[in-house]
Amino acid sequence: IDVLIHPQHTDTVFAALWTRVRKVNRRDFGGPASGIYRSYDGGTTWTKLTNGMPAYDLGRIGIDISQSSPNILFATVTDTTGGNAVILKSINNGDSWTDVTNNFSSAAYSYWYGRIKIDPVNPNNVYEIDLNMWKSTNGGTTWNGIAPFVHVDFHTIYINPANTNLQLMGNDGGLYMST
Repeated sequence: IDVLIHPQHTDTVFAALWTRVRKVNRRDFGGPASGIYRSYDGGTTWTKLTNGMPAYDLGRIGIDISQSSPNILFATVTDTTGGNAVILKSINNGDSWTDVTNNFSSAAYSYWYGRIKIDPVNPNNVYEIDLNMWKSTNGGTTWNGIAPFVHVDFHTIYINPANTNLQLMGNDGGLYMST
């Protein structure tokens, strides 16, 4: 569902896998193969990262790597219902993860969004993309809802690396710009 390449060590690749089945009479939003995997050899071999991950079968996962401090990664992870998202942070290249969900509140169907984005210049500024847009300015210690006057159902955010105040947000209502 997501693939990342370490910006300084391009043989280091992260992949978020999501077990998903959608049929007329059955929906599965997760399973034992869902998880975050890392490769140090450009994708030839993979290791599932489990240290600090929730103990239950995971659902959809969104992941991002800090471009300015690439040992920092954030992930948003749902359970097998497709909801109850938690936010995880790693400061050691994915070796271990810490739950930084704190005051964030996900939608009951967070699998629909499942994205997280780290500011390309400041790794303390992190955006969780869900029914609403959430932002942390302190590396995940606290989260605040942002963009309350735009359409809901967020799917993406672009942060201009040359001017991080210039942001484009895409949601079910269209494209919104913030300066």
